[in-house]
Amino acid sequence: MKVAVPMDMDTISNADSAKYFLIFKIEEKEVIDTKTLLTLEEMLKEKPNAVIVNKHEKFNGKMENYFCEKNDVDVCILEFIEGNLEKIE
Repeated sequence: MKVAVPMDMDTISNADSAKYFLIFKIEEKEVIDTKTLLTLEEMLKEKPNAVIVNKHEKFNGKMENYFCEKNDVDVCILEFIEGNLEKIE
């Protein structure tokens, strides 16, 4: 599963109350939703292909691509948060 991480401070500056940010599979070219107030469970139900990252992750104004070997979204979420995903240069 290839995932894109949004790294844009302007995008998230007015979303301080959001608990998580969604990172969608690149192949699906979905819009990144940084303003949702849904719970983790609600977001997974609504966007089952999403990988979710806590809003306190570092953002630096660009997109970064990562590869997750698993096709299990929950596993990829944990792998990303724990810093175990391989960055695609």
